[in-house]
Amino acid sequence: MRYLLGLIALLAWALWFGGTIATFVFGLNLFHTFHANPAIAGEAASAMFIVFGKYELVLAGIALACTSLLLVSYPSPRILPFMAVLILASAIAMTFALGLAPRMEILRLEGKSHSAEFVKLHGKSMILMTIQSAVLLITAPLLLRAIKADNHEDTKTRR
Repeated sequence: MRYLLGLIALLAWALWFGGTIATFVFGLNLFHTFHANPAIAGEAASAMFIVFGKYELVLAGIALACTSLLLVSYPSPRILPFMAVLILASAIAMTFALGLAPRMEILRLEGKSHSAEFVKLHGKSMILMTIQSAVLLITAPLLLRAIKADNHEDTKTRR
């Protein structure tokens, strides 16, 4: 069970981190590809970010649930730093998905995508997504350390 929980948490983290990086790349590519028609790029990017916000919340929930079950079922102090960083990344994801992205979409639909408020929200969302990417990157060695430590402890108890 420990292995399965760790594997699911790792998979959720990998999909979340990969999706965050892919969203950056795809968003930039949309505006590069459709530079002659930024309205199309804006509409596509907006739809992508709205969907990604929901996707990352699901993945964050899965990663947190598996890590919580892992911590409760197989207590280890090495899981705590991973859990703490996951909570931070999840808070950032919630801020983006439930706060910034919907508000930016409303402004875009109202034709205010060049307004000061939209530009300010866009800047905040870029900063949040960059911080989230860094936090998720930092999470990788913590996850591997937690899983490795647990496997090492299993080996010691079997002898």
